[in-house]
Amino acid sequence: MSTVREAITAPEDVTTYDDLQTLSDDASLAGLVFYEVRSVRRGSGLDDYIEDERHEADDEDEENGRLSFDAQVYFRISADQTQIEVRQRVDIVSDEALFTVDAGIMFDFPGPISVAEAIRPLFIERVGLMALHPYVRESVTAMSSKLNLTPIILPLMRTFSVDELDPADAVLRMGSD
Repeated sequence: MSTVREAITAPEDVTTYDDLQTLSDDASLAGLVFYEVRSVRRGSGLDDYIEDERHEADDEDEENGRLSFDAQVYFRISADQTQIEVRQRVDIVSDEALFTVDAGIMFDFPGPISVAEAIRPLFIERVGLMALHPYVRESVTAMSSKLNLTPIILPLMRTFSVDELDPADAVLRMGSD
């Protein structure tokens, strides 16, 4: 007769972060994922797609001509509560092409975490986007160059207009200085 022993483990304590410094100190960069990287040149036979799915370029930019720019940022804690992802999606419509970049950067923690709502926008702005935005910016520039267009160079992001974060969707709008 065999005896089955079940290992009983106590649930790990959840670390609650209510200050940015401690959260940043405990975060360890875990990886970068591109969910979507896409460019479509006007005149490529997909113009109907561009017009159906995206609005036309509407803002004048000195360097890049007419552009429409929309960016969203998301904050997510993994189901096991040991990882934070900051995700940025940028959609750009120019007179010459459509560009989309959707990327996320992950940070690992030594155990389960909880992050105070007031700290999330600060982590996004001062840690997540500082690490992620250069990759998104480079992707847009590289795609416009590969399409043999005037390269689109996104501005450096120095400020972020933070709306009240709803934990269900946690969207931020970006602005540049």
